[in-house]
Amino acid sequence: MITSPYKLFLTCSRGFEATCSQELKTIGVMHRKLEPGGVSFTGTINDIYKVNYLSRTGMVLWTEICSLNINNEESIYHSIYNNLWEELFRKKTTFSFKCIQVGRKFKNTHFISLKGKDAIVDYFKNKNINRPDVEKNEADLNFLILIGKKGGKLLVNTSGKPLFKRGYRTIKHDAPLNETVASSILKYIGWNSKIPLYDPFCGSGTIPIEAAQIALNIPAGKLRENWGFYHLPEFNRLKWLEIKNKLDLKIIENNPIEIFGSDVDNFSIQSSIIHSKKTGLQKFIKFRNTDIKHWLPFTKNGMIITNPPYGVRINNNKNLSFLYSDFGNILKNKCQGFKVFLICGNRELIKHIGLKTSMKFPLRISKLDGRLVGIEIYKGSKK
Repeated sequence: MITSPYKLFLTCSRGFEATCSQELKTIGVMHRKLEPGGVSFTGTINDIYKVNYLSRTGMVLWTEICSLNINNEESIYHSIYNNLWEELFRKKTTFSFKCIQVGRKFKNTHFISLKGKDAIVDYFKNKNINRPDVEKNEADLNFLILIGKKGGKLLVNTSGKPLFKRGYRTIKHDAPLNETVASSILKYIGWNSKIPLYDPFCGSGTIPIEAAQIALNIPAGKLRENWGFYHLPEFNRLKWLEIKNKLDLKIIENNPIEIFGSDVDNFSIQSSIIHSKKTGLQKFIKFRNTDIKHWLPFTKNGMIITNPPYGVRINNNKNLSFLYSDFGNILKNKCQGFKVFLICGNRELIKHIGLKTSMKFPLRISKLDGRLVGIEIYKGSKK
């Protein structure tokens, strides 16, 4: 029922569709179509392995099972029921359902999800085959009913857990930056390993670690152990391991990169060090515990990419404007020749930097309507 070539859709953070598409090209996907919230393409099971293992900008890789008649709830039920489900489900396979719709055709998407679940359960019952169990949290097969304005699709998740869950961030941290967003920003702004990189508000170390992995060509999924594609009928463990091992051979063992992370919070720095050790990157990233008032770069030029506090990690909003003002003064006086990119979830704070912005990019940070702000600190008369 699911055969090659697969109809695939890689979701990504809104606004980074072109960045995600370009990354897919480097992975080997030649024909791609940009869509809101992701990139669609066709591929083989080997492409599913590679995209899941390598993509730093993707969130979840979905493959289409069938189209859906979305006239009503019953037509969706029958569209799902009329598939050879025994080809996909193995003994003791668990599954889950969710529904997303564009517009408001149906009042209750949860009810649509239940109809999808019922279709599969009824299929097995009517064939006198043991029915699979529903598992809400960590199911083997995760289905998505996608209802558009003109039609619907049934998709299954080939990634398993979202791809931003790399496996190295083991310590919980307030207001962490999503790994996928961090890598998308690094690729979007054109950072490369020849440019010294600074993150003076590094938190749990996401930006420095993602940058180091990019510089050393370390697959994004290197530490992950479980994948959704394990449960596809065409999955071949020997072929998967062969592809994985070939990709691992492309890791660069040594690259003279300069990546620096700092934070006023010592717990954050200790967390960053632990996370860098988890990835084997501790010798490539220099972390230090320092207040932004005393922060200085170690090189004559470079890029500063950072996610300053905006009221989530630091509760005293009253002092945030002074923090941004202090940081702006340091940038102006100590970072001439640098390119600066600020990730800010509170747009009102940007003006307190006191420097002219060269770009503003809409950025969704959790539930916040944030911005990625670019600033060029010129030498000479420009400010």
